[in-house]
Amino acid sequence: MDHQPIFPPSRTNSYMLHGILLVVCNEGWADVIINQERRHLEKGMVVVILSEQIFSLDETSSDISLDLMYVPQKMLSEINYHLLPVSAAEMLDNEYLTVNEQTRAEMRSLMAIIHHYSQQPETAQNFNLLISLIESLSMLVGVACNRIAKSSTRNSRQRTITKAFFERLSTDYSKQHDVAYYAAQQQVSPKYLSAAVRNVTGYPAQEWIGRVITYSAKQMLKSTDKSVAQIGEELSFGSASAFIRFFKRHTGTTPLAYRK
Repeated sequence: MDHQPIFPPSRTNSYMLHGILLVVCNEGWADVIINQERRHLEKGMVVVILSEQIFSLDETSSDISLDLMYVPQKMLSEINYHLLPVSAAEMLDNEYLTVNEQTRAEMRSLMAIIHHYSQQPETAQNFNLLISLIESLSMLVGVACNRIAKSSTRNSRQRTITKAFFERLSTDYSKQHDVAYYAAQQQVSPKYLSAAVRNVTGYPAQEWIGRVITYSAKQMLKSTDKSVAQIGEELSFGSASAFIRFFKRHTGTTPLAYRK
């Protein structure tokens, strides 16, 4: 499960998610349990369950048909976070989406392709292809969210704050690395912002900031000929050595070793 973006539904197991789970209900109905809270899914519904949640499948109808796709931590660290925070922010307003048949068919087609390539040998080429496909699916879910009218009654204060954090992060990550900055934009304390983001997503605000910066650094290392110092400067690190320490702490390797 650590290396595959798919895991099968089981009524006998509970899963502690260290990644993101997408559930599509195609036929029938199902009751799922998320952190001991029972939720009801019906045909046409899509749910995105964020990391660090406990998920289990409980009761189902006899004609149940579910598609589940699990994106583990290994893959999340490579996904384009220029896209994901925006999609995630929209998902927070729509935990349970009811999508039309065409959108559901498009999601199922992409999930089937992802499943196919997840069963192939784990080469760098296949891994990169999987990442691109998962990014496409993330964008498709985001588009589906945008089609649905927002309901203010479903937005707790913590969800609203988390959504605004993601939106700001997607534009300011290269200049602002501190939780205090993002907290100030919403006139809350850094401690409150971090707790709110953790409660909603499973990870604190600083973790998300680090992931976005790391992804951007990886992209520049692989797709440009900029020096390590130039990349560090572009991402607002005070020195090349500070950037190298940051990158190694988040990836376990140095920027130059990653580039090779």
